[in-house]
Amino acid sequence: MKKVIYLSAIAAVALAGCTNDDTIVSNENELNASDGISFRMSAKAPTRAEEHVGADAAALLGKNFVVEGWKTKTTASSKWVDANASVVFDNYNVNWSAATAGTTESNTADWEYVNQTKNTLSEASSQEIKYWDHSALQYDFYAYSLGGGGATPTVETPKTAAIDASPSAYTITGTKEQLGKVYISDLVTVPRAKFNEEVTLSFRALAAKVRVAFYETIPGYSVRNLEFYNASDATSVVADNKVTLFSSDNTIFSEGTYKVFFPTVDDETPTTDKNKAHVSFTPTASTGSGKLLSFTEAPSYQKDMSTTKEPSGKYLGISSTTATYTTADKKDAYEQVLPNETTTSSLTLRCNYTLVADDGTGETIEVLGATAVVPAVYCQWKPNYAYTYLFKISDNTNGQTQALGEGSVGLHPITFDAVAVETEDGIQETVTTVATPSITTYSPGVQPTANDEYIAGKTIYVMVQDGATLKEDLGTKGQLYTVTQNTGAAPISEATVHDALTIGATTVGDATTGRNGIVLTAVSSDATITAIPGADGNNITVGAGTAASFTTGAAGTVYAYVYETTPSPAPAAVTFNTAVILTGASAPSDFTSAYYKDFACENLCAAGDYTDGGTYYQKITNNKKTFAVKVIKVAE
Repeated sequence: MKKVIYLSAIAAVALAGCTNDDTIVSNENELNASDGISFRMSAKAPTRAEEHVGADAAALLGKNFVVEGWKTKTTASSKWVDANASVVFDNYNVNWSAATAGTTESNTADWEYVNQTKNTLSEASSQEIKYWDHSALQYDFYAYSLGGGGATPTVETPKTAAIDASPSAYTITGTKEQLGKVYISDLVTVPRAKFNEEVTLSFRALAAKVRVAFYETIPGYSVRNLEFYNASDATSVVADNKVTLFSSDNTIFSEGTYKVFFPTVDDETPTTDKNKAHVSFTPTASTGSGKLLSFTEAPSYQKDMSTTKEPSGKYLGISSTTATYTTADKKDAYEQVLPNETTTSSLTLRCNYTLVADDGTGETIEVLGATAVVPAVYCQWKPNYAYTYLFKISDNTNGQTQALGEGSVGLHPITFDAVAVETEDGIQETVTTVATPSITTYSPGVQPTANDEYIAGKTIYVMVQDGATLKEDLGTKGQLYTVTQNTGAAPISEATVHDALTIGATTVGDATTGRNGIVLTAVSSDATITAIPGADGNNITVGAGTAASFTTGAAGTVYAYVYETTPSPAPAAVTFNTAVILTGASAPSDFTSAYYKDFACENLCAAGDYTDGGTYYQKITNNKKTFAVKVIKVAE
């Protein structure tokens, strides 16, 4: 009995925001979350949301995809064209036509390749039916779709090269709008044992998508009136108040050439990346600097706030789960971008905002020039990934309340939390402080936007970015603490942790207690790691000392990661008087030289003055150190 090779199409489109979702591009060039498009004989792929099949799937692909396939008869080939392989499908067009399934041997689901118009890239004289050759050891396939509609990009497919990183399996050249309609598949290897089964091709969108969101945690204040800059040295805000991110290099492009390649086809060890399609990008020289990513919408502010915040008006959300996006509908807040897996550029956001007191007095504070920097390892956009940069504004800010360049920096800090990524393989969300330096935290598979920060028993990875510089000394300058409060202590925040380390701090064993009642107990983190697990199952390589990791404790635990900075010039020492309660059977050794009977610290204590539990006074000089701080909560 003859066994014909069948190709058919099913599109599974999942609801936005679900874990393990793909992203695809519709005819209107929108990006939506999806479980992808699988090409096989009959049964549709399982999905966690509504599926679109038949005509809906065909519409997403512009009713066409192009398949390249070859067979290997002697030694199993892991390359595209070599001495042991011969081409079977040479850029065959596969087209959809309604109600044609079963009318030919090669069409079981309205998709047909036989006698279709020959693709201009094909060297075949016509498109004929293909049968399984059981003398072959394996077949290999990949496919792509240009999506249809309007001008199309240019595709080139070499006939003499291996499908590895250099050269490519094929290239696609076009504008951002053209490339935004393109789908690419992974490589599919079919061994002899599966020759009579359906061929399944897994497609994903070539484009990526990015969105941004904001929330604030400043005690006693609400945040409104965000304004954004379009470059690090700008003195004016962006027109129409559009959210703008700028890269540290020219890596945000509007047109160019994608090289599609398969770097792991040689790898016989099973990995999540085996046979996966990867892309590299060469921009067209005429596209300009490629430095800015400006969103089409201004922020859409929350209208209903917590009872502890301003009840109405244009104010930011007050938790990671109620963050304010660039549009009210979170799904539609994405901006389509061209992926760039190999970028070494960080992303910076710079903004002004207004603080409004929650006590009803109407007091406002204008904060200028606040910035956040997302490390480059979290800016390597991949095809079909959805990235959310989540910025948290706290009291640990690097903005200033005087005109830019005229005053001291800070309220005390604001932090911006950054980056969420949703992919077909998993999720990746990072949180970046808006401070100098910025501290980014990331836990594989954990969504701060859904979990209100982090989860017990998970590994958290920490990186510190100072402008364009990724810090490499976390082993000596970084320290992890658990944070607790004495009775009557100040609220836990980035600013109060910083104060606990610098003002009136007393260290006993591993615990440091600040004058504000914040208690910091040193715990260990590992700064020797050289890899961070990525959302796609592949590790992100990092240099020793550039990242630290630790495992979260019980629910409700609060951590602070602290990085010691070296300010220039160093801050002036500040001396102040403070009350101290001494306990124990005997006085400390410096009782008569460092402790006073009065708050003015004019009358030193004598040996006979000591009483267990008594109150005495000291002159305290701060340590003149400064720190970057990130508070990390484990959700209860």
